[in-house]
Amino acid sequence: MHLNSIDLTADGNLLVSARNTWTVYKIDRASGAIIWRLGGKRNDFRRGPGVHFAWQHDARAHPNNVVTIFDDEGDPPEAKQSRGLVLEVDEAARTATLVHAYTHPRRGLLAGSQGSVQLLANGDVFVGWGAEPFYTEYRADGTVVLDGHILGAQSYRALRFPWVGTPAEPPALAVARHGRGRLTVYASWNGATAVESWSVLAGPGRRDLAVVGAANRTGFETPVEVAVPSSTRYVAVRAVDRLGATIGTSAVIRV
Repeated sequence: MHLNSIDLTADGNLLVSARNTWTVYKIDRASGAIIWRLGGKRNDFRRGPGVHFAWQHDARAHPNNVVTIFDDEGDPPEAKQSRGLVLEVDEAARTATLVHAYTHPRRGLLAGSQGSVQLLANGDVFVGWGAEPFYTEYRADGTVVLDGHILGAQSYRALRFPWVGTPAEPPALAVARHGRGRLTVYASWNGATAVESWSVLAGPGRRDLAVVGAANRTGFETPVEVAVPSSTRYVAVRAVDRLGATIGTSAVIRV
């Protein structure tokens, strides 16, 4: 069968995808009995145009009778390209209707394995192309809003979620002196996603620092030009988020 996904349905049963039978099964969670089959040789549904799939992955149940499937169609090929499918599956009427099929915008990608379809909270659809190293986000109507290529790798499933990175190590800094009283401080924090700006602290002692300048984050490493008193011997930087809160402070270094 080659099981490649199991999802919990709203009524507490299981939606199971079996690649090698070209079938998505609904299975009674308590007894293990097959409630229905979508696709394959023993299909229980009247399928509308475009609902056929082969070698599929990642069957997922959603509210309002929606089922998503990544239709590989590959290895051996059954069609010219893979698709991300959004289906309306009416269990009572035993009908399966195509809501939308998403294909790659520029390439006829045919994935021999893997792949995924994710419905996002904003209504978009995110498709991972499995053995073909791409991922694509669409509006519900098929308009492409994001298309990416993974270099030197594949993705069994590609998923998009909000994420905040807070590294375990503190921010880093480097300092270049420009004559008396002028410094360029380079601030960075590898992996941090919430940094909005950097504050530079300077002073004559490690415990005697004050803010002498600030700049909005401009990329991986942000340079901040500051004027400092001639007595300055030590410098540090603070990472500040969009609400103005300090979220990380570097080590204090001597300049």
